[in-house]
Amino acid sequence: EDLYDPRDIRGIDRAIELISESIENEEKIFIFGDYDVDGITSTAIMYLTLKDLGADVGYRLPERLTEGYGMSVNAVKELHRKGCNLIITVDNGIKCHKEIELAKELGMKVIIIDHHIPGDTLPEAEVIIDLYVEGETYPFLDLAGCGLAFKVSCLLYEEYGFGKEGYKNLDLAAIGSVADVVELVDENRVIVSEGLKLINKPSYNRPGVLALLEVFQTARGTVTSTDIGFKLGPALNAPG
Repeated sequence: EDLYDPRDIRGIDRAIELISESIENEEKIFIFGDYDVDGITSTAIMYLTLKDLGADVGYRLPERLTEGYGMSVNAVKELHRKGCNLIITVDNGIKCHKEIELAKELGMKVIIIDHHIPGDTLPEAEVIIDLYVEGETYPFLDLAGCGLAFKVSCLLYEEYGFGKEGYKNLDLAAIGSVADVVELVDENRVIVSEGLKLINKPSYNRPGVLALLEVFQTARGTVTSTDIGFKLGPALNAPG
């Protein structure tokens, strides 16, 4: 009840519309994320959501050492070769001007879902969801990338008739929010608090997270934000 209506986020209706069109037309969608915990959890939230909705969806994370943060020209060309019609960036994209320009030239549509501060100009994407773009009226601006992906995910589930099904991804949003060190106030605090409750439930069944908890000998029912910050977070960051 303490979370705000995702419909209040500027651009979200158009994003839902574009994603729905791509699903209905059986177009290939790729989620382009990031190699840190926020990027990984953002990618997982969007990927799992679109899979549930029947999308033909893949994902791509940049390689930290050879590609660096964000989209690259080579990655855009690679997605084009794979038949991508729609790229959804999560936790990046707001400064990827030339990459998005190339994507458009190659006939791909782009939706940006990012929480970084934009530059002086905005990329030519079909939709930009970034609460730091001037003129945003959403009540809370400081969501992590995964928090923003979570909001889009929740609305997608709702629009497809799944009700509150999107809340099952609160665990991933909580992990990414703590690891990205966003301020734990307002919506962030709700996401982390409720996400921890979900992780600590006896019925919790996210195999990857449970496997990591087992490695760290952390019993379900005892997981805290400290466990995310100093165990799960670094473990997810390491392969990046």
